[in-house]
Parts: sequence; structure tokens; C-alpha cells
Amino acid sequence: MKDSLSTINKILKIDQNIQGMDYLKVFVKNIAKFLNVKYVFIGHSIGTCCEQVQTDMVWANDDYFENFIYDLKDTPCEIVLSGKRVCIH
Repeated sequence: MKDSLSTINKILKIDQNIQGMDYLKVFVKNIAKFLNVKYVFIGHSIGTCCEQVQTDMVWANDDYFENFIYDLKDTPCEIVLSGKRVCIH
């Protein structure tokens, strides 16, 4: 548990003067770095039925990537937006 808290603290160690999209940039980069993953994105549902996600910030292979829209049907994210769970893949 101590290691988990240490990792969370490292991820959240972001200059508090940074705001908005600049904050999200540092946040996704920190998640990738400290969890040792290649891909991280933050997004929001679009439409009235939560059928699609629009990314707000994407980190892919050690760099920022262009935002995109994708369908939720049959993806792990489909259950996340239902409010039933959080997923990390």
C-alpha cells in the first residue's frame, strides 16, 4: 500500500500554477511515466446515450497524440461510463 501511495503522490506532483489542458498534459504524462504504460487518455462521453467518447488528452508512445472519437460498444470503457467500475488496461 505504501508503494501505491508513493506512486499516486508522484503522479499528482504537478505545479499547482498549471491549469486546464496544460495540467491534463502533465497528468497523462505522469500516469504513463510512473505506471510504466504506453497509452493514457482522458476523455468524456458525447451524445445523449454515452455511445461515444471524445478524448481530451492522449499520451501514446512517449508523446502527445491527436485527440479522437471512438465508439464505446464492446469496449472496456463501456462499463466505466455506466458508473459500475473503473478500469485500467
